[in-house]
Amino acid sequence: MKTILRIISLVALISALLSSSAFPKQDYKDSDVNAEALYQSARFDALNGNYEAALRKLGKACASGERQGRIFLLLAKVQIAVGRYDEALAILQRIIEKGDDNKNQAHLLAARVFAEKNNTDLALHHWQAVEAEYPAISLRGQVATLSRAERHEEVMAIARRVAKASPPLNAEARQEILYAGGRAAYHNQEYEASLRMLGQAYDAAPSGALAPEIKAWRHDVAEIDRPWWLGAQTGFLYDSNVYLDPIFQDPAHAVASGKSDSAFLAEAWGGGRAWRGENGLELGFTGKAQTVAFFQQTEASSSYWAPGAYLGWGKAAWGFRVPYQFYYYYRGARKDDWSRMHSLTPYLYWQMTKSFKTFFSLILFERQYFDGRSGSLHGGLAVDHILTFARKDDYIRLGYRVDQEDAYDDISGYRGYEATLGAGCLLLEGLKLEADLTWAHYDYDPRQEWTLAYEPFERKDEQMRLTVQLIQRLPGWWRLTLSYYYINNDSNVEGPGISPYDYYKNVASFMVTKYF
Repeated sequence: MKTILRIISLVALISALLSSSAFPKQDYKDSDVNAEALYQSARFDALNGNYEAALRKLGKACASGERQGRIFLLLAKVQIAVGRYDEALAILQRIIEKGDDNKNQAHLLAARVFAEKNNTDLALHHWQAVEAEYPAISLRGQVATLSRAERHEEVMAIARRVAKASPPLNAEARQEILYAGGRAAYHNQEYEASLRMLGQAYDAAPSGALAPEIKAWRHDVAEIDRPWWLGAQTGFLYDSNVYLDPIFQDPAHAVASGKSDSAFLAEAWGGGRAWRGENGLELGFTGKAQTVAFFQQTEASSSYWAPGAYLGWGKAAWGFRVPYQFYYYYRGARKDDWSRMHSLTPYLYWQMTKSFKTFFSLILFERQYFDGRSGSLHGGLAVDHILTFARKDDYIRLGYRVDQEDAYDDISGYRGYEATLGAGCLLLEGLKLEADLTWAHYDYDPRQEWTLAYEPFERKDEQMRLTVQLIQRLPGWWRLTLSYYYINNDSNVEGPGISPYDYYKNVASFMVTKYF
């Protein structure tokens, strides 16, 4: 009995001590315990992909009065997982404004959300907010966001900072960012800078996971930036209505023979960069030659050679090129001297948005003939808008053009207007389909028309042209092209039982092209 009493006394003493001020009283609330249990359970649900259950539990945890930042941070993560970005951003903004230990994590989450929503500037704001604490994560996020927005010069600026070891990074992060800078420089058409950054990226970690890919990029960029280029093309064509007097640069003057024939075509072109300044301005030379030999209608055969030069500068956002070419033409199977032409065709391109590009072209040339016919001065202006889609080979093109040709005899000139709608799409890997439909109107100088008893007449033509090409790109810079071309010319000149300028024609061709 005494033993039992002693045990009871000991228990009573311990209870008294526990209830006395000798042990500080812990401030545990029921809400705290519930919030913690709900948080841990919600965290488990989120890890297992049960997001709706996690949201319910986190909502209860927040409603219990507990205001721990980690609860709100997990709530934002789950909201992001289910695609409720606006709700997540509102929560993250509250965490950032509160300024507790979860602030940097909130910035990182917000940056990823804004990047996903393609809001580049706000994503950058949040990436940059944590650069001092997490330089590698921040800079990687910045270059990924800027690369996605195709803001190449800003990616290059970050890569240049990293190349100067500001801030210092580990080898893996340094390589990744310099690699992004090299790709950005390539897309911005700054090939020398691209090669330099790719070299720095490779040297940062020669045995790194990205090293083989970087090495392949360096090889490809070096090939593209060669100071010379060369190409050749050959094939056969069938023409249902051969031109008697073909002028390939000017369909307004073409006159059909009414006879069909096949022809062999061969063409070569090349050029080189003679000089490049530090600002990217280039000066170079070009050359090309072509021959078209019809098997039966040999008077329609023609050939030319054309040396030239160019001045150019360009980046991804915009650029220009001023090419000059001198053409010397021959005609017929005997290659009789036919004409010569000076051609200047400067153009300017402007990448107006990520997927919308515009070309402005000026067409100037002076043509002289050796057979006594009148020469001419020609001027034209062309504008082309190109809208590309997710795949760059998928596009829509809208073009329009105005031409004015003044002949020295004052009766052989014309004014022309053209509008073209074109499109292209990638059918299979390396196989592309392109099509163009053109409407043209030509107003000719008044002249005495022989079909109308040499009465003065103002000739007007309406012309429709359709081109369809199936292009197969092959390894080794080879290309196969199957083409179809249709033209229908409708003139208002009609003599007694004769319409000399009304014609249509179908042309089919198969070409093999090799780039060196």
